[in-house]
Amino acid sequence: MASPVSTATTQGLTQQELEYRKKYIGASESAAIMGVNPYTSPSDIYYQRVHDIQPQMPEIATLGQALEPYILKRASADLGTLTRNNRRRVHPNSPMQATVDAFRVGCNEIVEAKLTHPFSFKKTQASPEDRWGDPFTDQVPRYYLIQAQHQMHVLTAQTGEPWDVCWIAVMIGIDEFRLYKVNRYQQLGDKIEQAINEFWNNYITPQVPPNDPQGPSEDVLASLPRESGKITTIDAALVTAYMEASDAESQAKKSKTAAKTRLITALGDAEIGKDTQGREVQYSLITTSRFQQKKCEEVHPDIIAKFTEPSSYRRLTVKKGT
Repeated sequence: MASPVSTATTQGLTQQELEYRKKYIGASESAAIMGVNPYTSPSDIYYQRVHDIQPQMPEIATLGQALEPYILKRASADLGTLTRNNRRRVHPNSPMQATVDAFRVGCNEIVEAKLTHPFSFKKTQASPEDRWGDPFTDQVPRYYLIQAQHQMHVLTAQTGEPWDVCWIAVMIGIDEFRLYKVNRYQQLGDKIEQAINEFWNNYITPQVPPNDPQGPSEDVLASLPRESGKITTIDAALVTAYMEASDAESQAKKSKTAAKTRLITALGDAEIGKDTQGREVQYSLITTSRFQQKKCEEVHPDIIAKFTEPSSYRRLTVKKGT
């Protein structure tokens, strides 16, 4: 029977670690710099570093962190004793840092715990490089592959010993657990190191934004410091492109609504319809429970006031010229 996971040295994200983060690139960020992170762009990494913007974690990532002990416990059933040590490790010749979820006792192997949504796991429209494959293979999405190579590359450079295996333990929703085995490839690790060094030297140090096609996310742009009331001149073509895209989006929504109405009408009094191509349409009744805020304000205004706080966000508007 496998021993349970040891949790001797785990720490939260302290202010010191947040300061430490400004100086280095982590494994998930290296995937963005390599252009294979579907959620984060190189520009996001640049602005987060230069302007000290803390990244917004998606809910699935937050939940994954909370479930990490459980996922590692499931992995220990196959891999034996695992020890957790969240100490940050730094590459001696690059601004690369690694924080490993767990180490496999008795060998130079590491374990990364992941949580993925069942829909994301099973989606077939993704390119083959971004799909999950058979268990106990290295057929994992590219951004996880880069993360694994990054971690092993840093550990190997720091310790002088080869860390040749990264196990990726993944929970698919709450129903399925799988293990994947990623071997270290020195050439890929060297390419990651080169890309991070070039990114740091060409963009972070001189504070020059990268010109990547994906560009920064709206969350990052909204977090950038701005001078209140300042007016600047911008290219009219950018405004025109935005207005045309907004008009196209509005028209597409109207077309979708009209098509939806015709489709529901075609169902008649049925809940399910099938077309000549074998596709099935369901018009299902969904029951949910919703918080009645207005009623609560009337009955318990003190409670609403106690748990209400101001929030702010940025909204982009365009006024037509004269």
